[in-house]
Amino acid sequence: MNSIRRRFPEVPVSRSYKGQAPDTRLRVSLQMGIMLSPLHRISVRFLQMMVVAELMNMSKVLLSMASADSTCQNVCGDVPVMYPFGTGSGCGNKVFEKYVSCNNGKLLLHTPTGQYQVQRIDYTNNLLILQDPKMSTCENMQGSSNFGLPVDAPFSIVGDTFVLLNCLSTSMLYNGLSSLCDPAGTNICQSLYSCSSVSQLGLEVNAPTSSCCVYTNPQLSSPPYELNLQLLQCSSYTSIYSFGPEYGSGGDGSDPAAANAYPNPSSWSYGIALKFYYDETAYYSSCKACEQSNGVCAYNVYGFVCVCSAGVNTTTRCLGDGMNNAVGEESFRNRALELTGLIALLLDIFYSFL
Repeated sequence: MNSIRRRFPEVPVSRSYKGQAPDTRLRVSLQMGIMLSPLHRISVRFLQMMVVAELMNMSKVLLSMASADSTCQNVCGDVPVMYPFGTGSGCGNKVFEKYVSCNNGKLLLHTPTGQYQVQRIDYTNNLLILQDPKMSTCENMQGSSNFGLPVDAPFSIVGDTFVLLNCLSTSMLYNGLSSLCDPAGTNICQSLYSCSSVSQLGLEVNAPTSSCCVYTNPQLSSPPYELNLQLLQCSSYTSIYSFGPEYGSGGDGSDPAAANAYPNPSSWSYGIALKFYYDETAYYSSCKACEQSNGVCAYNVYGFVCVCSAGVNTTTRCLGDGMNNAVGEESFRNRALELTGLIALLLDIFYSFL
């Protein structure tokens, strides 16, 4: 230290050395290095703490990759479950998590008006078919509850014919100020009132159709998609998403005239068809490869996760085909656990210097 000072006379550190000779700048740099050496020690300690924190984060990531979330499955009961839907927390697309879940082998849609079982999902046309347990059909007519969707829900009602049954003559449906009933739907009402189960509503078979209404209110075609039976003074409703045996893009339920070709109400498809919307960019950028390898798309605090059948999470796709290459995934899991052990050893070393 003294030899350095003898070789380079002291220069005040606060003096600006802009434009000075190179040897002067060198002397200032050396003196600052000597004076800031305590700060260097603090910086090293701070760096050690940052490295420890980063190693702990890496450990968490590896541990999350070493064990898959068993709640994420690609089927619920007999309904295939694919993106954007999921069977539990952290599965599928986060936007849909609060609306759709798998409970006791049943895929359910949750809304403020109740829980509705999902009959099937048409992923080609982005359609979800619901069954309202309180909804009437030709085989079983009963008192119904209201139906509605949240305003911000990623769904809309499409391709359905809603029919209100056993409505009072004092209902706003018949106030004459505006038509809320489709006059072309008379044949649908006649067919439904020919069902023997209409007696369960207190009506006679083939009763007059004046208490029946094929509902055309625009509230069902825009948020909040609400059907309020108490307000409309009707005791029941039904929804038909297809009159014929063929079910296409949205069905033919939105065309009451289709009932003329298939007049037997026992053959109609009863249920509520919902169109679902999601960002398909995210699917093609990450999830598609995961599902093609028989994985299940999910997410955690670190981002996208591909859940594989052998009990390993990855960030892209399952090894092999995701179903039969358990050996490869077991090797990956063992490697992840080995790295976790190495990180634990490094943590011990770093802590010994703190």
